[in-house]
Amino acid sequence: MANIVPVAFDGVPVASPYAPQPFMWCVLQGVEAVKHCGWPGRPHEKIFFVDFGDVRNPCLRWSSLPTADVAASKEVSLFAIDEVSKGFVSDKLERFGSRDNEKRYIVFRCDRGERTLDLEFKDEKDRDWFYIGFNKMLAAYAGFLQTGQLGPQLVDKIRMSVDGM
Repeated sequence: MANIVPVAFDGVPVASPYAPQPFMWCVLQGVEAVKHCGWPGRPHEKIFFVDFGDVRNPCLRWSSLPTADVAASKEVSLFAIDEVSKGFVSDKLERFGSRDNEKRYIVFRCDRGERTLDLEFKDEKDRDWFYIGFNKMLAAYAGFLQTGQLGPQLVDKIRMSVDGM
């Protein structure tokens, strides 16, 4: 599963790269990936997490390791994400990515194609896990949005829809 940032409660780690957790738990806590920024040799490891603090405008956020810090994070609204694709599918990756790593990339096309958020996972398995989970989460959120179910149990409803728990 994905590189999960270890989180401790009362000093006891509840997640590690060796103890896979459900997708929603991971994406709310933070998942490690490399963000490609368009400068050769300048990709950076970041932690990516979804923030449902404003249920009417949830965001995919990222910050520097080791913590998922909302105050220090950058963000893209889930509403700005037009498409999520796997592979070598952005100008940025065409220019600065590696064909050897093609099976590790996810590209978020945002703002009607004006920009991309290009991520690289440690392997194809992690990339596919994140891709499937993120798309399920987006579909679940869209369904609850359309039916006006944006109350305080929204995240639990999405968790049930995505992870079945």
